Amino acid sequence: MIGVYAAFAILGAISGLWGYHFGEVLPIFFVLGWALNTWAACGIV
Repeated sequence: MIGVYAAFAILGAISGLWGYHFGEVLPIFFVLGWALNTWAACGIV
């Protein structure tokens, strides 16, 4: 799950769809936040 989000974030940053504040390719808290949000939603269901 985290790998999928990381791949999408990296591809989006490389292709120029979005950029991050300090020029980093992959902000780890962004990816972990999405993964935890998905796991929480699945746990609630």
